[in-house]
Amino acid sequence: MGKAQPPTVFNVGEEQTNVQPPSQKETGQVSKEEIEKIAAEAFQQQLDTMIPKNALPRLLNLVSWSVLAGILIFAGTQISGLGISLLKK
Repeated sequence: MGKAQPPTVFNVGEEQTNVQPPSQKETGQVSKEEIEKIAAEAFQQQLDTMIPKNALPRLLNLVSWSVLAGILIFAGTQISGLGISLLKK
């Protein structure tokens, strides 16, 4: 129902990145490595806007607790089936 968050099993620490403007050489040229670094940072920023950072840990927490609930429900059905079979005898 979304009223409470499931307990956290998987926790991802916060990353701290220091973004520095690219340094230019005296001639005004930018090296190939700096261009790749700028492109990678731009790609990461676009990816962060599309997918929230906490989406994967939240999904893993939800799946892990759903699996646990499924196991408990299965165990409850087996125990109740044994009880019913004992009552029939």
